[in-house]
Amino acid sequence: PGFCPHPLLGILILPQTEAGKLWLEDYDYIDSDMKIGPVIVPEKISSFVREGWTAYLELGRKNKRWYITGSGNVYPN
Repeated sequence: PGFCPHPLLGILILPQTEAGKLWLEDYDYIDSDMKIGPVIVPEKISSFVREGWTAYLELGRKNKRWYITGSGNVYPN
């Protein structure tokens, strides 16, 4: 199957990172316990970003895994 036809798009906070993986929280629902992830990324990306950063991202889902399909601004904390 291809990517999810309805991607998740918005301002997301990075509360957790690991090698090749990111976890995200929707900025509009920060008080909820909902985390999105792991989002699969190259290790070069996961080693660069820091927990607490905010980013405008588009996420798609394929084979029950999340991937970044588009990005905008990233705001270091």
